[in-house]
Amino acid sequence: MASFANSQAMAQSPAVALRNLGLSPNSLMAAINQMDRMRPDIIPLLTLPSPRSLLCQSPPSEFTKFPELPMELRIKIWDHASFFQRNINIWLRTLGELRVKNYTPGSWTAAEDFESHEFVTNTEPPTLLHTCKESREVGLQRYRLSLGTSYEFSNVKISTPPQIYVNWSCDRICLLWPHQFGSHKSRCFKTFIKTCQDNSLRYLALNVLREQHWPYVDLTTMIYGLEEVLLFGSEARGLESYRDASNIGFIKMETLVAEHPEDWKEMQNHSWAIRLEIPRRDLITFFELNMHKLQESPDSPDTNSPEQGYELSKIWQPPRIVTGYITMNGRPERSAWDW
Repeated sequence: MASFANSQAMAQSPAVALRNLGLSPNSLMAAINQMDRMRPDIIPLLTLPSPRSLLCQSPPSEFTKFPELPMELRIKIWDHASFFQRNINIWLRTLGELRVKNYTPGSWTAAEDFESHEFVTNTEPPTLLHTCKESREVGLQRYRLSLGTSYEFSNVKISTPPQIYVNWSCDRICLLWPHQFGSHKSRCFKTFIKTCQDNSLRYLALNVLREQHWPYVDLTTMIYGLEEVLLFGSEARGLESYRDASNIGFIKMETLVAEHPEDWKEMQNHSWAIRLEIPRRDLITFFELNMHKLQESPDSPDTNSPEQGYELSKIWQPPRIVTGYITMNGRPERSAWDW
């Protein structure tokens, strides 16, 4: 009789047996696993993770279903990705010097020394352009090869092809060494300004480590569509100092203090915040004077008229001025100010 009772108990399902035994919920899983060892025909139950551990699990790093999305949705995603702002580091590379003469009917003018150059960068091309054929086709509608040069003389034309992909609607042009331009009268400076004007550059970053103000004063007032100027300080004096920094970025002071306290501690000794505030203040003052001059110019339109005021606003509007700290390959550059 006892044997029959035992066999009947063994025939019960694990859940029924546990309810009859009155086990607490905490002992439920251990008891089930014990019964599973007695009943090899039952599939072992897995121990479920706690809700907290589920929340801590990292999300998948890849979305494997992207190719299965409708083409229209994929194109919208590619197009949205083309507006991820890139910091494009631009500098000049000298190609050589030439002596040229301009010919006018009947005579040659005096010889002129011409230094040929090109604009170069070490910023990687947009990822969108080498992900797949579809992404490249969409990306090429936003990114354009830019910053070529062309100079014509009476008997020769000197040019370099555009080699830098730029989305002028969102990318930030970064000049780590604006003093390369030498003067606002130089050909390379005028070429850079014209390229930025023709493409309606919106975002510009300027190295203001040194005390000479003309590079960023002239740049910020000659590019009419400029919306934002970011001022930073970097001691990258020569090309070798930043040629290897293919990934540059900018962070705010609050981020620098929170994420890089040791770097901030050293930078405080050089009064970085004050050093960046000086050119920011000077630019804002200059913008106010420039706007006042435009409004009082005899050739300026009547600002009391809505239509004329709109025409004035199309000529030049001061961009917003922000300050930041440059990062190279993910780390802040701890420059020493030498003002």
